[in-house]
Amino acid sequence: MTHDHSIGSERGKRGPKHRAPQHRQAAIELVSKGLATTAEIARLAGISRQLARTWVRDIDVSKQRQAHLRRLWSQAIAAQRMIKDKGKS
Repeated sequence: MTHDHSIGSERGKRGPKHRAPQHRQAAIELVSKGLATTAEIARLAGISRQLARTWVRDIDVSKQRQAHLRRLWSQAIAAQRMIKDKGKS
């Protein structure tokens, strides 16, 4: 028994070639927002890492990921300040 672990897996009518443009767009969106690495995209889409790198080759993954992590860090600090300020009231 084989399992298709790719995103949007549909049995029957459409094969992997029909899903490729959707996967590519999703990959570009996630990587450009710093939400996923090429290795994660490859695993999610059921493609090789080489193909994932090709899809997102014009996006600086590490720079985008660092920017996203900085935003999350700032949000976490702000949330902690709010909790601390509520405790003083």
